[in-house]
Amino acid sequence: MRTFAPRSPTGIRALPDQPRGQSAAVRQILHGPRFQPKLAELRVQRSPDDDVLEANERMRDETRRHIREGLRNKVDDLQQFPFSTKDPDRGFRPQDLAQLDKAGVSLTFAGSLSPLPADAQKLLLDNIAGTVRFALDSKNPGRIAELKRLQAELRAQGKTDQFFDRPAGRLDATDLYHGHVCVPKPVLDKSKTLQKLRQSPYSGFGSGASAGDDLQKAIGKEVPTTRPQARDVMEIVGRHREPFLKALAPLLKALASEPEAGILYHSWEVDRPKIGKRDMASDNPSRTLFTSFSTRKTELGSHGDCQTLINFAFHVDRRGRITLFPGSQKGMVRALEILRGWGTPP
Repeated sequence: MRTFAPRSPTGIRALPDQPRGQSAAVRQILHGPRFQPKLAELRVQRSPDDDVLEANERMRDETRRHIREGLRNKVDDLQQFPFSTKDPDRGFRPQDLAQLDKAGVSLTFAGSLSPLPADAQKLLLDNIAGTVRFALDSKNPGRIAELKRLQAELRAQGKTDQFFDRPAGRLDATDLYHGHVCVPKPVLDKSKTLQKLRQSPYSGFGSGASAGDDLQKAIGKEVPTTRPQARDVMEIVGRHREPFLKALAPLLKALASEPEAGILYHSWEVDRPKIGKRDMASDNPSRTLFTSFSTRKTELGSHGDCQTLINFAFHVDRRGRITLFPGSQKGMVRALEILRGWGTPP
């Protein structure tokens, strides 16, 4: 037989009194707010063991994260970067220059070039920037005029098959990436100062190991193809940075007032276009650009008597930042391409 709790005067069945020994949780369920325990009764006491357990868990999480990052880095380090001309989007391209122009962004050096003085930096930057614009901007008036001049000259010599209407396709390690600071031979022969300043490892005529020599020893080849090799190359670049700039500074100062001094650039280094059915020859005048320090004018042609005083390479990213390298080796430019690419436009 079922029994029921007696009704109270109000008609509601009354619950029995709370048995002794009931827990606070049971009292809360059975008897409701009338037996609400004090907050102090519900407070959970932490023990030192809890702190130790949480610290151990955090340590395990951190260890797992480091292991994952380490494995990811090892996988990244195994990736190969073949030196190739197949990627049509590689390098700093004509459209990247147009994008910078549209955004009102000028080419500039990446970071500080100290100890190179400000006037020497400007002399060098104006020369590189003017050459880049000549090479990549098809609407550049100087380029249009110079191409017409070269075409007429080659026609007069019966060499119309050597004419090509693009001084360069892009700035990267396969095309336009290096320059030779130079003067005509008669100017060098008459200047003891220039002859002395020429004696550095970065001209190819001085003593001591160049960055290119150290690069070859470090990775055993001309161009890096993995991230670890690229990091080794950039470490060599860092070691040679200050000696190179110290050799470059007095040279640019001496050349600032020399009207025939300038920089000789070569384009289409690896990625040779076809002229007709043949690949462009190495001595083709269309791939040799000379930009004067004094006039900032760029000319096409061999300039075979221009005597090298110092060499450099450069990388331009899509934000317009120029990185300068100590020597003309493509491996240094390629290392930065592997590690950083060309960036995104502003």
